Amino acid sequence: DQSLDLTLAGGGGCIATSVRIQGHAEASRVVSLGERGLSALIGQELRIRSRDHAFERAVAAAQGVV
Repeated sequence: DQSLDLTLAGGGGCIATSVRIQGHAEASRVVSLGERGLSALIGQELRIRSRDHAFERAVAAAQGVV
């Protein structure tokens, strides 16, 4: 059997992950969600060097809203 658990932790600022696979050691970790403000999220997207057509369409659509 296999299982993957994801839990919102740390007051909503972290994700706790745990994975169990039969015949292997269980592994878990807690990772920060980081900053979730609009400017931080846009900055993360802009660091991606490959083309992201869905993101580009969303930015184009948002130009009429902002």
